[in-house]
Order: sequence, then C-alpha cells, then structure tokens
Amino acid sequence: MPTPKESLISTHQLLHLTHHRNKNQHRLSKWYKWFSILRRQISKLITELENLETAETYSSKKYLEESKYVKAARERVEVRVAFLRERVIGDAYLAFSNLVADNQYSVLGLALLGSLARVQSVLGKLVRSEKDLNIEIVEEAKRGESQPSNARGDDLGEPVMREQIPDFEDSWRDVEGEDGEDEVVEKEEGEEEEEEQPAVERPGSKIDNHKRAPKAVAGSNGPRKKRKKGKGDAFDDLFSSLI
Repeated sequence: MPTPKESLISTHQLLHLTHHRNKNQHRLSKWYKWFSILRRQISKLITELENLETAETYSSKKYLEESKYVKAARERVEVRVAFLRERVIGDAYLAFSNLVADNQYSVLGLALLGSLARVQSVLGKLVRSEKDLNIEIVEEAKRGESQPSNARGDDLGEPVMREQIPDFEDSWRDVEGEDGEDEVVEKEEGEEEEEEQPAVERPGSKIDNHKRAPKAVAGSNGPRKKRKKGKGDAFDDLFSSLI
C-alpha cells in the first residue's frame, strides 16, 4: 500500500501533465483557477512532508518527547492540510463539477474529480484524530501542573509587607506642619519688634487740611490758553497767507 507521500507525488504528476496539456486552452476558465491552486498546494505539501521525514530521521531517539524541529515540521504539515481541507477542496469540487456538466469537457472534469477524491483521502490520513489531540492536550496540562511556577529560576524579588511601606500622605502632612510652625514663629517675632519701637513724630507732619486739598482742575468748558507761535522759517512765511 503506498504511503501518503507517494500517493500525493503520483497525483501531483498527473495534475502537472494536465496543466501542461491544457494551460493554453483553459487558463482563462473559472475552473482553472482552483485547479492551479490545488496543484501548487499539493507541491508545497509534498515538500513539507519531506522536511518532516528528514527531521524525524536526524532527531535523537534517546528522549521520549519530540524535538523542536520535528514539532515545527509537523505543525507546518498540519496547517497546510487544514488549509487544503477548509479552503481549497470544497471550491475545487464545485468548479470541477461544473466542468463535468459541460458535455465538451466532461472527461477532463471526471479525471479532475478522481484526483481530488484521492487527495481528500490522503489528507484524512495525515490529520491526527481528535482523540489523539485530546490526549496530547491533557498530557501537556499535567506537565504544566507538575512544574513549579518559577521553573526557569528568574529573580522575582523579595516580598515587602504593607506595614513597612511609609504612608505618603502622613509624611507630607508632617512636612507641611513643620513649615507652618516656622512661619508662625517668624510672624510672632516680627510683631514683637514692631511693638517695641516707639512712634516718633516728624517735623512738618501736621499740615492743615486746607493745604492738602487738591487744586482745582480746569474743566473741559473753561477757556484754553493759546500757545505762542514760534518764529517760522522761509517756507512758513510763504504759506502763512494761505492759512
């Protein structure tokens, strides 16, 4: 019985020959778009399966767990298979079915549907069953619970009790209180010095109230003083008659 890789290789060869034979005639058809996508995706899947086989061959078999290279290669294969099953197979089947309905190219459509069915059966073998996936998820969860939270040995610091942390508001109030007391002491000292100094009368400080009265200001309706005209020059004499 051929392996999934051998089945995909034979199917890809058939699709490649079909592409070489019909690309000039059918390259603008709607079904040819999905035919080209299917052919390219199968070629990429074959390459990824070869990479997976190489990783499994050269990985050390001393440990029961898979190496990171094998896991990465297996994940790429699973992603490619999921893309083919979810995005390509359904649309390709619809396009090839329309080609079968056309009497002129029904034989070509049947050949493409047979190749598509073969690819679908191979993809089912490459995908792990849901039971295996659930078992693997449970095992990973058990491993995570068995390991301590700080398995890598990171420096997480030292725990500090809440009582050791000073209260910021209380410290700020203490500072404000000290400053306020200093200001009050300074003000009290200044007031005592002012009380000790006797009041001294300066000569001429007693002035009659009528002398301090403001002078009368000429109102806007009062007569204005005329300004004396200064002596002008020769230009003023020429234009004085016009003013």
